Amino acid sequence: MPSIFSVGITEIDDFQVILERMITPEQQPILHYWRTHPEAGGWSTEKIVELTIEVGQTMVSALEAVIANHLESNIALVLEGDYLIPSLATQMLFAGIPNQGRVQAVFLYEDDAAQLRENFLRREPVGCMGGSQTIGTDRAASSSVVGGFRADVGGDCYII
Repeated sequence: MPSIFSVGITEIDDFQVILERMITPEQQPILHYWRTHPEAGGWSTEKIVELTIEVGQTMVSALEAVIANHLESNIALVLEGDYLIPSLATQMLFAGIPNQGRVQAVFLYEDDAAQLRENFLRREPVGCMGGSQTIGTDRAASSSVVGGFRADVGGDCYII
């Protein structure tokens, strides 16, 4: 899609990795949680969802600066990833720069855990970025619940 519209695409996970590298666990423990607590991957769906949302909320100020930069330079950008919090897209100002309807969000919502699991297996091959043939239904269910959290947003957000 980005190549069709000639816009850049950036994974929010990339920003999380940058922040994790630049900020210590003592300064921002939530940004380091997944790496410092490997057992979190085996948590219940509810706890994984809470952690995902908390990481997203922690990243809002950094993403707000990126969005403000793109509003100021008038260069389109697509941000993609699990840490995108719907309220970010509905803000009127980004670091003092008016949105003026230029920031919108589209959330792809998949409620079929089997389809999500298949997507994870395709996207994260065994041995690459922690990919495993044992990606469980809990992770897929967590993604579905996070999608449901996003589905209740309103504003300039669209759920597909």
